[in-house]
Amino acid sequence: MNDQDKVQVTLKQFVRDWSEEGAGERQTCYQPIIDEILAHFPAHTCAPDDVKVLVPGAGLGRLAFEIARRGYTCQGNEFSLFMLFASNFVLNK
Repeated sequence: MNDQDKVQVTLKQFVRDWSEEGAGERQTCYQPIIDEILAHFPAHTCAPDDVKVLVPGAGLGRLAFEIARRGYTCQGNEFSLFMLFASNFVLNK
């Protein structure tokens, strides 16, 4: 994959993970994962911040963000330098 293709994939991921247009796809892909975490580690039986969740292939970090937003300790792991730069911009700027 050349650099232009990587930029194109990253821009598509922005739409999927962080735009209103991507909400349906996020709901379909991410919500079942979040629901399973909530079912296995409910806040009334454990401290969410004691639960550590790893998100491999984190892309632009939306799934990791949503898990962390619910109080769980979450770390995203991503191989693509393009995705890492873009996710740093989205999550830290």
